[in-house]
Amino acid sequence: MADIFNSFRPRTGKVRAALLIACCGGALLVALALGGRRYFQSNERSKILGDRLTASTERSPGNLENIEARTTAFCGDCHRTPRADYFARARWHNEVERGYRFFDASLRTDLSPPPLAEIVAYYRRNAPEDLVIKRPNDDSPGHLRFRKLPVARDPGSPASAPAISFLKSIVTEAGEPPLLFACDMYSGELLTIDMRTEGPIAKRLAQVGHPAHVEPCDLDADGAIDLVVADLGSFLPEDHDRGRVVWLRNTGRSEGSGRSAGYEQIVLLDGVGRIADVRPFDPDGDGDQDLVLAEFGWQTTGSIRLLINDAATPDDPRFSSRVIDRRHGAIHVPVWDWNGDARDDFCGLISQEHETIELFSSVGDGTFQSETVSPPEDPAFGSSGIELVDLDSDGDMDVLYTNGDTFDSYELKPYHGIQWIENRGRDGWTTHHLTTMPGVQRAVAGDLDGDGDNDIVAAAFLPERVLKDQKHPASEFDSLIWLEQADPGQFVRHSLERGHCQHVALELVDFDGDGRLDIAVGNFQAAGEPSPATLWLNLPTTE
Repeated sequence: MADIFNSFRPRTGKVRAALLIACCGGALLVALALGGRRYFQSNERSKILGDRLTASTERSPGNLENIEARTTAFCGDCHRTPRADYFARARWHNEVERGYRFFDASLRTDLSPPPLAEIVAYYRRNAPEDLVIKRPNDDSPGHLRFRKLPVARDPGSPASAPAISFLKSIVTEAGEPPLLFACDMYSGELLTIDMRTEGPIAKRLAQVGHPAHVEPCDLDADGAIDLVVADLGSFLPEDHDRGRVVWLRNTGRSEGSGRSAGYEQIVLLDGVGRIADVRPFDPDGDGDQDLVLAEFGWQTTGSIRLLINDAATPDDPRFSSRVIDRRHGAIHVPVWDWNGDARDDFCGLISQEHETIELFSSVGDGTFQSETVSPPEDPAFGSSGIELVDLDSDGDMDVLYTNGDTFDSYELKPYHGIQWIENRGRDGWTTHHLTTMPGVQRAVAGDLDGDGDNDIVAAAFLPERVLKDQKHPASEFDSLIWLEQADPGQFVRHSLERGHCQHVALELVDFDGDGRLDIAVGNFQAAGEPSPATLWLNLPTTE
């Protein structure tokens, strides 16, 4: 996603500013470029703003009494007031000036902004000289051993570097190894990786615009495994109407024919912004499959939408679209029945200036009640993804949350990392910070060491520009780690790979059928890396 859409996602252009931020948060699908919340309405208006900013910049800070209250009143009207310690001191002039430009472009007239120089002085006075990045002392991979197996590219694939934004494993036939599906959001290929071959090869299944996410489904209720794809509509972040939801309808008509079936492409929704995620979903408990989707958009577009299955008969699904939440920046919308009422609910990660996680519970009449799972930490928090998992094995669903987007400022952030948001039932939600990891894009949970509890694997993406501009060698940073749950709720960090922070996609699955979870890691525009993915086969520890 990230964000690369993301949310990278590559996130579609997340723009995090200090005052009026339009960031992607998360996913790399959401960020490959910077921008304001709205385009300037005219060249004349831009000139007026430029003159005003120049005059304000040249003016002395003036009276700084009550500046904190005035900053909170102004900046906090649209989003959470930015924290001074989220940027180094020297960065704050640019961040504040960018925020004022966003405010002007919003055309709002109901706020009285303090003088820019006073806001800059306030943030510079409270900001650290530099953001200190500390590398964890975790050189050991722990007691697990892996064999790396690169996935070969089909000879007919494009010559461009792979840009794998998402990986999904699907068991299509009983007793057979799972198929691994990969979305290449640059080339537009939906790839399949089959472990039955002597060496894994990524083969093109379909060409689908700029795919960000794929999920198995059975929209026509014929027993065959179909696929539904979120199409961003563009690789780079833009506000446009080229986003789509595409149904790959299995034409094999035989149950479990995922490997051999052909697929008919059917567009279920178009004319919308960049779509980062789509999930099958039954909020009304009527037995058919509806869809919930994260329309990340960018700066002026975006929402969370439902596609309601209005078909009279299951074999001819027809969908109508309805907006559930009008905020832009949605990255992920994983589905779960949280209250056990046989109606699906979903959890939404909304990035950009919002940087929040909310639970949307289905009431059953087509409406939803929302509950905040994780309130905004800061507009520049850098959300990159969420995963639902019962991490503490207490019978309810928790949230695994990553924040590692660097496309907002192209700076390394010491607060990037992995959070476990514990579901405490009637006592609400408790956030546990598990570890820091600059650039972390994806974290997934599973019992990697076979001891009966859930561990965590996480991957990172750091653009070359980030490392070059800040004079940090890539070898300083982990690109793949696992967190061993040594005791209930207590995790020990182990480094698996360092210096190759070109990963935004990750999946855990037993590829070779030996009873141990293996790791699949997607490669995203890694220089000189022709392989779209690498499999890390989990070896017996006694060998």
